Amino acid sequence: MESLHQYVLEELLREEPKERIVFKRMSLTKAIEIRTLTSAPFKVVQGLVNHSLKIATNALGSTKSKPGWNYPMALAIQLIQQYQQFGLASLDNVRYGIRAAETASQTIYTATPVWFFVNHQNLIRMESELDGELARYPIPKDYVKEQWHRLEGEWTYPKSKNWISRESPTIHKRKVIFFIHGGAFVFGSPRLYRHFITALSRESGFPVFSLDYRLAPEHPFPAAIHDAFASYLWLLNPHDPLFKNTEIVHEPYAPEDIILLGDSAGGNLCMALLNYMNHYIKNPKMPLGAMLLSPWMDLSCSSQSYKDNASYDVIPSKMSNIHEPITASFEHPVHSYCFGDGNSDILLLTPRPSSGEPEIDRVLSHNTMSKDLLERTVRHPLISPIFGDLKGVCPILIQVGDAELLRDECLGLYFKYQQCNADPAHFALLEVYNDMVHDFQMSPLPIARLALQRMVGFMRHLIDGAPIEPSDPTKFQFYGRTNAD
Repeated sequence: MESLHQYVLEELLREEPKERIVFKRMSLTKAIEIRTLTSAPFKVVQGLVNHSLKIATNALGSTKSKPGWNYPMALAIQLIQQYQQFGLASLDNVRYGIRAAETASQTIYTATPVWFFVNHQNLIRMESELDGELARYPIPKDYVKEQWHRLEGEWTYPKSKNWISRESPTIHKRKVIFFIHGGAFVFGSPRLYRHFITALSRESGFPVFSLDYRLAPEHPFPAAIHDAFASYLWLLNPHDPLFKNTEIVHEPYAPEDIILLGDSAGGNLCMALLNYMNHYIKNPKMPLGAMLLSPWMDLSCSSQSYKDNASYDVIPSKMSNIHEPITASFEHPVHSYCFGDGNSDILLLTPRPSSGEPEIDRVLSHNTMSKDLLERTVRHPLISPIFGDLKGVCPILIQVGDAELLRDECLGLYFKYQQCNADPAHFALLEVYNDMVHDFQMSPLPIARLALQRMVGFMRHLIDGAPIEPSDPTKFQFYGRTNAD
């Protein structure tokens, strides 16, 4: 960062040597401000871009790359990895950059915002009484004392209908995609994904509801999963007394009308929601299916692909050690998601709906949060869904890149699902895209278009049994049922 600072100052002073002494006493921000006001305003920006390109270009010769990467892609990945050296300086930095991207997205793509209140206490009372370790999960102190809290989201409606069900010309009108965004549980919002959601809604002909769930560390686990469950119930019946102060903008959907979709941490929440309904809710109403894009299934971050793909993926390699912060001012997202800011006590909750209130088994002081406790916490099936019993879970589609840190846990999820479900009605499809990195589906690459078309094909298969299109081994490796199944 010091070399970049020096470079910008030299560019600023190149034409005004008399002002050199004055500028050297200024901060970088002030120097840029004065220089842009007194000379060509784009010179500094151009210099920064050129300098970044020089760094990335010089590094390409010594940086590993995948056979399927062309020069622009290799350069883009290198730029992202270079940016992480200072862009991840703090969580505030990341969120500031995300907000800038959201602002740009909102000027191009439109969506209809919606909000409603959910009765938090009544939501938790819906949990079944369980025994054993599975029954308990960590919650922040005073979490269950909250009664009503506000949830927000937005609707995206299709602008065209690209395919009609063979069974009925109108059957697809009653389907909806429920999208949960990624962002390592600590940043992001539906607004950042509007370009992707707009394209998917247009291609499928379905409306999409995107949830803006509460983020850690301000709202650690289980806030996000409870928000997802509440939103799912709201889609099923917005007139339920569980909700209030909501403008009803949709008619109730049946469970078989809903298809879950999530990327990265959002993919985790989709599977965690399915585990939650499977294990904690009596007579769960499972959705039609779920599509998981580069899903984060194992928060222990311990699979071999964290080592194999550390030089390739856009996810920081430091994510592999959940006990160390990303930087001095950026706590590891796993710690933030499980324990919040680390300054509050954590409770182990066992739901006891028969008594009307959850039972607090044990209080874990923030002073006693050890590495061992974190290791045990991340293996709870509501936090790392791969550790859950997946029997009876609705059909799922998994898409992941071969160059991702998360590759192996996605493979593990697929094989565990197959092991848990012998019934042909419950099946999993896995697509491993050659040489692709995390969340490639959101990129402008041609392969992202193919991945989107495969999502639409999966939904068609669920709805009216349309055959699954043959795979192209030059682009991705396919695991699961074929047209003959």
